[in-house]
Amino acid sequence: MRGAPLALILMAALMLQSPAVHAIPMTFDATLTQANEVPPTGSTATGFASVVLDPTAQTIQVNVTFSGLTSLTTAAHIHCCLPSPLDPGVNVGVATTMPAFPGFPIVAMEME
Repeated sequence: MRGAPLALILMAALMLQSPAVHAIPMTFDATLTQANEVPPTGSTATGFASVVLDPTAQTIQVNVTFSGLTSLTTAAHIHCCLPSPLDPGVNVGVATTMPAFPGFPIVAMEME
């Protein structure tokens, strides 16, 4: 597992399903596993991400927890936009700042 981008593809797809005309923040959750990578990595690391999108304030809040990393993180971003959220095996473009969100410790590693 390499940082946060794992299952965020699904969250980005779900965000597209909800029109931005909502005046209230929308929360999207995802379980992060290697199986959601394209191609799958075989990593035993796991995580959970919660993204709060507020279209009125034009803000996004990303909270990610993870465990089992065996190397430094290399990226933390959200991918967009799947033709279908159920379309497996598709690599899609990055929709947020590359290689990571501002302030994200890109060389962070879980300490045991």
